[in-house]
Amino acid sequence: MYFSSKIEIDPSQITLIKKVKPSKLFGKLLDVLTFGAATEKQEHETFTAVSIIQQINMALRSLDVKNVIRLAIDEYDFYLDEQGIDDDLDHAMLEFKAKADPIESELFNILFLVLEHLENSLKYLIEIGVSRKHKVGEYPIIININSVLADFKLKKGESTEDLQKRIDKIFTSQQNYDSFIQSKWFEFNNLSK
Repeated sequence: MYFSSKIEIDPSQITLIKKVKPSKLFGKLLDVLTFGAATEKQEHETFTAVSIIQQINMALRSLDVKNVIRLAIDEYDFYLDEQGIDDDLDHAMLEFKAKADPIESELFNILFLVLEHLENSLKYLIEIGVSRKHKVGEYPIIININSVLADFKLKKGESTEDLQKRIDKIFTSQQNYDSFIQSKWFEFNNLSK
């Protein structure tokens, strides 16, 4: 069983809209012939990587999501959890603050944060992407939340026959199955409430 959701956010900070000069010959020719009218525009967010990381940190703490897998800016990993350490949000934020360059913080293109979270019977994988430069009308912050059921995992001391009995109860009728799915969907939609 797999659940997925996507959240797109447009922060209230001021953005700058800039023309992007074409890089290919035909685009350059078109740009000159139209006096720049055909040139694509791009939004540039005014937030810094440090400020957006601080806001994301506060939001994650309020949801009690604190298990970081990766924190990267422009493909540079400020933090990568290769040992599977739980509850390492503080450590990842300290790594970021220690390694982040103030100029890089203002000029980054993409910030990427991946977290995992186990709550009740669902295991979540949360991917947060922040684009400082993006097309006009697109959202700069995209959060993908994916979740799998932990219900069908063999519990400690449980035999495979006991697991099969637990699973069979769910699939005895369509009504039981629908009820089970509905309860898990409700749980997924109410992450940390």
